Amino acid sequence: MWLEIKPLSGKSSGDVISALREIFSTHGVPEIIFGDNNPLDSFECMQYANSIGSTILTSSAEYPRSNGLAEKGVHLAKQLLRKCQDSGTHYLDGLREYNTTPLTGMSVSPSQILMSGMVRTCVPTRAKALKPKVVDLGGVPQIMQQKMREQHDKRARCWPVEFTVGQCIVYWRNGKLFEETVVEKLKAPRSYLIRQLSGRVLRRNTWHLQPSATKPDRLDEPPVDAYNFNVTPFVLQMGNPHPNQEEVPLRIMEKPDLGLREEPLGRAPVRGARRAAQQRLYGTCG
Repeated sequence: MWLEIKPLSGKSSGDVISALREIFSTHGVPEIIFGDNNPLDSFECMQYANSIGSTILTSSAEYPRSNGLAEKGVHLAKQLLRKCQDSGTHYLDGLREYNTTPLTGMSVSPSQILMSGMVRTCVPTRAKALKPKVVDLGGVPQIMQQKMREQHDKRARCWPVEFTVGQCIVYWRNGKLFEETVVEKLKAPRSYLIRQLSGRVLRRNTWHLQPSATKPDRLDEPPVDAYNFNVTPFVLQMGNPHPNQEEVPLRIMEKPDLGLREEPLGRAPVRGARRAAQQRLYGTCG
């Protein structure tokens, strides 16, 4: 793996795009740019990738193993910077020595794989060894990847990798389970868009998801329009329950006038006025 280290003044999209321009000016424009969601998932980075004819693919959120190659590169870069700081060496000198050192399990260095030849360093080297020569790896990287995959699958947990749109699933986070709904399956492997009960849409890997035995909550169903006047009341649809009997009109009793005067809010009516109204309505109480 060829390693590049570029100092950035910030984490904005403009800073990342400037660093990518420097790298692409040396190695050419790639077809696919793979990395984390921030900031490669921004509009500026997408627009820049379209202008150079590249496609941006991002890893699953909160799942670093989906971007293992970049995470390994960050680990190597941190170790290199730490060693250069302890020894008082410039980090670019240490980076040159790393790219010219044979990789583990292989007899060639990243510079030989990328440039088809060794790069001259401070270490004495024969002039014959510096001549360009195409390196044939002979399928060694694929064999090493297969061995690493077998070792990973021995201790990995088996999760379902296929979900359908609209399926109710359980989202695992921080030791808690949350009921969500699958919205869309993305092009990235084992990556889905899920909708929370609050309506927020997230991107998660199948490692975080499990099928749920319960149905989605009623809050996910579309609300009923309370102002839809086209709906006929249920009482009118029933009609007369006894067709042989004459329908009796409904009598509405009017509220009796007790002769009470209206009082402001917060004050009770006068007791004497209430007693006089009761006497007029029910007669004299003995």
